[in-house]
Amino acid sequence: MTSFLPPYRHKEISIDTSILDKYAGEYALPSVIKVYKKEGTLWMTVPGEPDLKLLPESHTKFFSSDKEYDWQIEFMTDDNGKIAKTYFIFSGLKKEAKKL
Repeated sequence: MTSFLPPYRHKEISIDTSILDKYAGEYALPSVIKVYKKEGTLWMTVPGEPDLKLLPESHTKFFSSDKEYDWQIEFMTDDNGKIAKTYFIFSGLKKEAKKL
């Protein structure tokens, strides 16, 4: 599924960093993007790009701290808190990714 989201101003919030472990992993988009926890926050590795630090704007949505890259990740969870779907958003283009 692909959709488009209009731009908006991101605002970092404080969260319990223990939830970040469940988000770490590799995601197919179709290239493989690695999401990992480092120094109490999420980071992502996109092939051919520098690693990006991700800041929380909710308990399930994160955005790139680098103003040159408009990357976002949104995790949709089920009633038990398990990841049901993951979306990567780049410059407003929202694509669903599969966790490997």
